[in-house]
Amino acid sequence: MIRICFILIFSFFIPCSVVFAQIKGLSEVTNKALAEFFERHEETGGRKVAVFDFDGTLMGQVPYYAADELFISQSEEGFIKPQNLPDIPGVSPSYSAIRNYLAIDKEKSHKFALLWRVQTYKGRKASVLRQRAMDFYTEHYLKKIFSPMKKLVYLFFENGFEVWVITGTTEFYVDRFIPKYFGIHPCRVIGNKTVVHNGIITDIPAGATTERDGKVAAIETIIKAEPLFVAGNSMGDADMLKFSLDLSMVINPGPELKKLAEENDWIIEKIPDTPLPDSTHYYRKYGIKPKK
Repeated sequence: MIRICFILIFSFFIPCSVVFAQIKGLSEVTNKALAEFFERHEETGGRKVAVFDFDGTLMGQVPYYAADELFISQSEEGFIKPQNLPDIPGVSPSYSAIRNYLAIDKEKSHKFALLWRVQTYKGRKASVLRQRAMDFYTEHYLKKIFSPMKKLVYLFFENGFEVWVITGTTEFYVDRFIPKYFGIHPCRVIGNKTVVHNGIITDIPAGATTERDGKVAAIETIIKAEPLFVAGNSMGDADMLKFSLDLSMVINPGPELKKLAEENDWIIEKIPDTPLPDSTHYYRKYGIKPKK
């Protein structure tokens, strides 16, 4: 574990040397790159920022994204009411929230679908949605946390970095789960959201949709500092991976992102991501192929 210690001498703080301990579960190449990175920035002044994606980066996504599973479960349980589903120009409406979501994702864009998903909660209490999401993630996905990546997050803390998460999922889903299990402040968890008024979720977008270039917009608008480190796992993270001032890291990338990572000399790390026996798999009901 890297630790920065200080010795008090005549009212001056003198930094001690940095010590790095390898993270079990990450490759020797990755550990070497991280050790060199922290050494480079031991004396870097000003704000030191590290940004992580969430699903697939800090937590497994096989066979399905937790956010998608949660959305389906809430639709089936009646928490998302058919009458609350926003109209989608150019897409035939359905009384099924998930079928609408899949249609928008296919016929419009993934970014459009991500915002639409948040808007389906119009009229619901934000606190209730947050608690329901916390319960769901804790029950079904706690064991999907990537232990090596959690250790890496704490390594950044030890080195005086601000750690942020920018995720394409609904912010209300994860802004309790991430702080509890990764120690990241709720104000540094950025996802797709709409305005909350008097505790009630509205359908008014609040900031950029955090997918692709929207993640960079969130960095520039909310964090207001260029990150020294960025980690992601999909092409939805590509723009912010390119935005890193120093080191970028990709987790279990698909062919397109792997090629991009190789071209840019980013760290490529493989972390085992296997389905759990007690996973929910609501998506299976809708004929969606599982991730591998």
